[in-house]
Amino acid sequence: MRRMEILSIRIENIDLERQLIYIHHAKAGAREQPMTPYLADYLKDYLAEKTKPNQEWLFPSETSGTSHFVNIE
Repeated sequence: MRRMEILSIRIENIDLERQLIYIHHAKAGAREQPMTPYLADYLKDYLAEKTKPNQEWLFPSETSGTSHFVNIE
């Protein structure tokens, strides 16, 4: 996955049961990205413990105009 695709993941596009992440705006077009069982387990715990109610983005940012991180420094 490309960096911007990862930073733009919406929580609603994560399917833990099927172990897929749906990528809407991929360079080559929308697609489903498989994830490893380890990542699915990690995300399950992360989403249960670390996210806020009504959180839209996997990597939210209060200072970004898009409401999510767009760069990793």
